[in-house]
Amino acid sequence: MVAGWGTRMLPITKSIEKCMLPVGTRPVIDYVVQDLVGAGIKDIYFVVGEQSSQIQSFYRTNIPLADYLRSHGKEDRLPLIAPLLSADTHFITQPSTGAYGTSVPVGLASEFVEEGESAIVVSGDQFFFRTDGGSNTADLIKLVDGAGLSAGLFGNPVPEEKVSSFGIIEK
Repeated sequence: MVAGWGTRMLPITKSIEKCMLPVGTRPVIDYVVQDLVGAGIKDIYFVVGEQSSQIQSFYRTNIPLADYLRSHGKEDRLPLIAPLLSADTHFITQPSTGAYGTSVPVGLASEFVEEGESAIVVSGDQFFFRTDGGSNTADLIKLVDGAGLSAGLFGNPVPEEKVSSFGIIEK
């Protein structure tokens, strides 16, 4: 889900899509995507806004840039711009008018989930980073499958005084 306006991050999100904000040298969405790939996910559906273009550009081949790097002896930089080969990316456009909220992109993407097939829903700013090379998504899948559950949620501890600002999961 990457169709939001990022209003809490204004003014930077006026020109940079929230999911494309940098964390180090990569956009935040790439950490999410790499975590999904690490879990063996082969099809990734992005629900994007009508004005979205940056995420599509990021996950598409950039032939002019590749040619430039080759012609300037910077072949070592080519892996940094290589398209995602370990999963197929798909883009679904969410209309900017009408219903809004988390359920809208889930509903739009649900059309692409086959009967009996599992799906994982993540937000484009749901930052995942592991120094051990593991995948949070893989861990959640293993936990859900191992416990015979039909669903699981990621969550973070929240101080008692901030509980009213967040969705709450009780153990």
